[in-house]
Amino acid sequence: MREHVAECLKGRSALVALSGGVDSVVLLHLLLVLRAQVVAAHVEHGMRGENSRRDCAFVEALCARLGVPLAVAHVDVPARARASGRGLEETARDLRYAFLREEKRRRGLDCILTAHHRNDQAETVLLHLVRGSSPRGLSGMREEEGDLLRPLLPFSRAEILRYAQAEGLPFVQDETNADTAFARNYVRHEVIPRLETLNPRAVEAIARLAALSRDQSDYIAQQADSVLRERMRGDALSDVRDLHPGLRGAVLHEYLVRLGLREAGQADVDRLEGLFSLGAGKRASLCGALLERDAQGVRPVPGEAPMESIPLHLGENETPFGCFSLRVGAVPPCLDLGRDAQVLDADAASAGLAVRARRAGDRVRLLGGGTKKLSDIFTDQKVPRALRGRVPVLTCGEEIVWVAGVAPSAACAIGPNSARALTIQYRKPKE
Repeated sequence: MREHVAECLKGRSALVALSGGVDSVVLLHLLLVLRAQVVAAHVEHGMRGENSRRDCAFVEALCARLGVPLAVAHVDVPARARASGRGLEETARDLRYAFLREEKRRRGLDCILTAHHRNDQAETVLLHLVRGSSPRGLSGMREEEGDLLRPLLPFSRAEILRYAQAEGLPFVQDETNADTAFARNYVRHEVIPRLETLNPRAVEAIARLAALSRDQSDYIAQQADSVLRERMRGDALSDVRDLHPGLRGAVLHEYLVRLGLREAGQADVDRLEGLFSLGAGKRASLCGALLERDAQGVRPVPGEAPMESIPLHLGENETPFGCFSLRVGAVPPCLDLGRDAQVLDADAASAGLAVRARRAGDRVRLLGGGTKKLSDIFTDQKVPRALRGRVPVLTCGEEIVWVAGVAPSAACAIGPNSARALTIQYRKPKE
C-alpha cells in the first residue's frame, strides 16, 4: 500500500481530504510515512449537529498533534440543497470539491487526494448502472483524473481497516453511513452483501469490470476523436450512419461536447442520430442549441438571444437564457461553486443586475488585473461561434460581472472587506 501511494504521488505536494474516518486517516498516515508535502482539508457539512462538530474537533486535534496544516470549511448543506433544488448528497459533494479545489489553488499545491477505495468503486459502478449509464459510466472512478488522485482505489475497505488496526490509528465513525435512506448506503449495506452471497468476491469482480470498461472506453474515445477529425468541418458534422453503433454513439456524444453541450445525455445523442435520417432543413433542439440537417450533414443554427437587458431580482428569475436564482447571505468559505454558480459582493452589486446576450466590443475585467475582449474569452474557452449568442452575460450597470458558465469577472467580486455575498445559481433552459 505504501509503495503504491508513493508511485501515485510521485513527489507532488498534496491537499488531502480528511474526514476523520478510517480511510482518510490511513491515507494521511501513509503520506506522513512517505514524508510527503501535505496539507489536510476538512468540510463540516452542517448535517449531523453535534456529531459533525465532534468529527471536526477530532480532525483539528489530530492535525495539531501530527503537525499537519489544516484548512476547515463550515457549510450548510441542507440550506444550499433547498436553495438549489438538488439532493443532499449531490450538494455536499459539489461544495466539498469546490472547497478542495479552492484551497489547492490558494496554497499552490500540485494535487488533491481522496481516500476512495475498491468498495467505493463497486458502489459507484452499481449506482451508475441502475441510474442508466453508458459504458464510460461503468468505468467508475479513475485513480487519477486531472489534479485529483485516489491512491487507495485498488485496496479494499478490509485492507485499509487492517492497516489502521496494525498501526493503532484513531478515527471516528460517521453514523450516517448506516442510514440506508441514502442511495450509496443502501447499495453498501443491502445490495452488495446480497451479491456477495452469490460471489464472495463480488466487489473485486465489479472493480475488474470498471477497469475493463475504462480501457475500452478510452480506446473508443480515441477512435471517436479520429472520426471527428475526418468528418467535422468547422462546427458541421458529416453523416455518421455508416459507423458501427458502438462507435457512432461515442462520436455523436463527443460532437455535442465539442459544441459546448457538456450536459448532453443519451436522449440528446438519440435525437441527434435521428436528425441524420431526416430531410434537409429539419431541425432539433438539444441542450439549448438548435441543430439543422443539410445536404452535407448536421450543423448548429446560428442564433442570438434577445439583445435587450433583462433585469434580475432576488429569488427565481426565468429568462430566455434559463433560470437565475439570486440569494443574499454571509460570505461563504469557498467561492468556487462550479461553472453554473457565481458569488458577488452584494453591496457592490446593489445597483442592480441584468442579463443579456453578448454585444460587439464587450470586455471583461480580469481577476488578475486588466481586461479582455469577450470574443477572445469565447475563443480561449472553445465556445462555438454558433452558440455564443445564447451565452448569458450578467451585468451591473455597464460592467460585465459574470459570463455564465464561461468566465468570472473582477467587477463586483468578493474582496477582503466584503460583508455580504450575492450567490447566483444558473440553470439552462429546459427543452
